[in-house]
Amino acid sequence: MADRCRNSNQIIIAKPNQILIRTLQGTGEKAKWLDKYSKVIKPSRTYASFHIENELALRKMLKMFKKTNITWEADTFIMVNPIAEKKGDRPYLPNVFLVAETDSGLIIGFDLIANTSDLQCFEKVVDLIKQTRSIPKKIVVKKEELYFNLLEICQQFDIELILVKKLKVIPAAKKELSGLRKR
Repeated sequence: MADRCRNSNQIIIAKPNQILIRTLQGTGEKAKWLDKYSKVIKPSRTYASFHIENELALRKMLKMFKKTNITWEADTFIMVNPIAEKKGDRPYLPNVFLVAETDSGLIIGFDLIANTSDLQCFEKVVDLIKQTRSIPKKIVVKKEELYFNLLEICQQFDIELILVKKLKVIPAAKKELSGLRKR
């Protein structure tokens, strides 16, 4: 391949939605390499979604907590400030789950999470409903993964879940968190 590319790199230039596949045909001295461009099939994304399985606990929460006109923004991101669990441990960049009230700009939830695609975001939303003792009217998210992660719980609580291109409050909070390291 390297010898062929020295003469012309055309063979390795990517074609739209195609990939070069080289296959060996035959064996021994009759073996021959064949070039074939194949269409790239992009795998479809799948996301986890979670819900409260205990119907009795769900009904109790729906009865106990009032529905509000408040909109929450929720987002996950990697914090640029490294942390270490214990002194001497190797630092790492943690994943953050952040929730803010859109109208007031108040941060109502901030948690370090292990993985943005697991059960933790769902659990954090349920915890926030319990802590605030209220159910927001809407939750606005920017990431598709988080949208699907929260879809079922929002349906259970009759919360409108909206996928948007840009959040209003969280970008400023994110910027402030990034500035912590510089102080």
